[in-house]
Amino acid sequence: MINAKELQPKWELLEKLPKLGDYDLIRISTVCLPDLSLAISPDEERCLILELPAGFHFDFHPVVREKLSLDKNEEKNYVTVILYDNDYVDLFDHLITSIHNTIMNVRDTDEYSDIFAKTFHKWVKFFDLDNNNKLPDSVIIGMFGELILMKKLLNEAEGAKVNTILRGWKGPYDKGQDFEFDSINIEVKTRKPSPTSVKIANEGQLDQLEGKELELAVVVVEQDPLNGMTLNQLICLLVDIIERLLGDTSILYSAISQKGLWPKNLSDYDHISLVPKELTRYNCLSISFPRIVRSELVEAIFGVKYSLDTSKLNDHIIEQVKL
Repeated sequence: MINAKELQPKWELLEKLPKLGDYDLIRISTVCLPDLSLAISPDEERCLILELPAGFHFDFHPVVREKLSLDKNEEKNYVTVILYDNDYVDLFDHLITSIHNTIMNVRDTDEYSDIFAKTFHKWVKFFDLDNNNKLPDSVIIGMFGELILMKKLLNEAEGAKVNTILRGWKGPYDKGQDFEFDSINIEVKTRKPSPTSVKIANEGQLDQLEGKELELAVVVVEQDPLNGMTLNQLICLLVDIIERLLGDTSILYSAISQKGLWPKNLSDYDHISLVPKELTRYNCLSISFPRIVRSELVEAIFGVKYSLDTSKLNDHIIEQVKL
């Protein structure tokens, strides 16, 4: 496997080569069974090239977008992904890493060609996103807390569970609780050290679903322009963890895109710089845990919003860790 940072020296090497009017190629790794290379095109654009065996015909539809394309060089039997906008080189490297790590152990040409194309189509939407509507600071801070919990879950996970954790993050989709797994759901709240209360947006947020366990996770953060971490930095850190664990980073990018976030505009929120201080998880189903839930209300009552004072919830703590 590789991570995106390992590609940079190879790009630097390619860019130093003399331009001879043809593709300059360098294999991404010696362990990848398919012939997968980085390249600089004759027009000096960054490319990813899959070299197919002589005589093999790969039937697919070319894709041409403003920032990215997928095409085939019939003469050389290359499948080529070309980047047209150098503002997207970092995201392009993550696309390359995803393709490499997915097909590196696949021997069958039909299979790895198909995976190559499907992975491209999964990633190309991230190059098309363009949203000039900024999110409120409260949404960014809330997402920061959710991703702090994700980081903890990923660091504790075994490799096979990484994508399960990523798919379990439902916060950006605005439905149910913030994390939904087979046997447990987790609602995440992010707050400052003071006050100690958190807001519950509706009577469904702390309601039990389908007989699952239910937790409330409260992440305490402080604003610190000098020592804090931005959402952009946190997502980059998570991408490194996911790649190290052989997970699918496109799942994370798909989730944040639900809020109009993508690698190119994350820096718009760099004024929010947070230090995570503490994470506390509470058992919402323990006896006497204070909550107002849909299942206990008459039909005529709805849209209930309330606040919980977390300093009064000590009897329901499952875990409390300093961050």
